[in-house]
Amino acid sequence: MKYIYCLASPAVLSPGLPRGLGGREVYALSHRSIGALVSDMAAASLVVDTANALAHQAVVQAAMQIFPAVIPCRFGMLLADDAQLLGLVHQHYAACEAELARLAGQLEVGVQAIFCGSNVEAAPAPESPGLTAGTGYLLAKKRHSDASGTLRATAEDFAHACNAATAP
Repeated sequence: MKYIYCLASPAVLSPGLPRGLGGREVYALSHRSIGALVSDMAAASLVVDTANALAHQAVVQAAMQIFPAVIPCRFGMLLADDAQLLGLVHQHYAACEAELARLAGQLEVGVQAIFCGSNVEAAPAPESPGLTAGTGYLLAKKRHSDASGTLRATAEDFAHACNAATAP
């Protein structure tokens, strides 16, 4: 079995990659200008745990420092053999090559925001005589949902502004 960490361009493997899952050696299987960074692994030895997820991420992070462009693969991706992997790269070569060209020289940035003064909790309902407990509960849920929607819209506006500012 082949465990896949990422696709990279160019396909030449550079030194400096850490060992992969289970301490296995990471190497490149190449098809034209695209290399798949892989390790040999038995399907039964793939354990979904924090240590393996961190080992996967360490290989991808190191590849991002070495190669001009990298397409990370999802944790846990196994293929039967070299032929199956190279067949998939061959089948999707044009799309992968275009995506790697688009990513070349780009920087990935994560942004977290805290909206000061925003409060999802809605104001308490005014006293309304004659409402049942169920009606009061549902009205409170609606106020909370409306307040959450406002906060979500603010967050989406912020995300669009960040993307517009950083896209160039």
